[in-house]
Amino acid sequence: LKAGIICRPQPAGVASPPAALPSPDLLLLVSDDPALASGLRAAGVPVDGRSPHGDGQGPLRACGHRGALVDLRADPGRGLDLLAGLRHRAPDLPLLALLAPAGDDDLPARAAAAGADDFCILQADLGELLARVRWRLRRPAGASAVVVGHLVLDPATGQVRRGGRLLDLPRRQHE
Repeated sequence: LKAGIICRPQPAGVASPPAALPSPDLLLLVSDDPALASGLRAAGVPVDGRSPHGDGQGPLRACGHRGALVDLRADPGRGLDLLAGLRHRAPDLPLLALLAPAGDDDLPARAAAAGADDFCILQADLGELLARVRWRLRRPAGASAVVVGHLVLDPATGQVRRGGRLLDLPRRQHE
């Protein structure tokens, strides 16, 4: 398994995941939009596409994936539940929520509360989405602290310190 991705054991009576785990470079894409998966693959992003409605194999798993993109456009309530479940099962997995251009104004805040690290509003072309996905996937696991003057950023813990004092920043701000 890729470092930093945690898979919790399944309770008794719940089907185990398949024996073969996905490549650690795969992006878990949770969407019913086949054009989205095709567009990401055509742009060179390796994608493991899953339906937000499940495949009859139990809870959605993020074992072995590099990050997850959860599409909230068709069913925001279901997508928020999936984000929360993924965050619970894989606390260190980068999660990106995909939103519709026009919709619920507080959905980005609700996505963040459910566990999303970032969100992207899907426009006609995939340019911004691809940039955000690539940025998320290239974040190094276990990177050393970054020091700039009196500021110290620890990417492994997400903590930011100024002059030795811990700053209370939302997760998205320190990234």
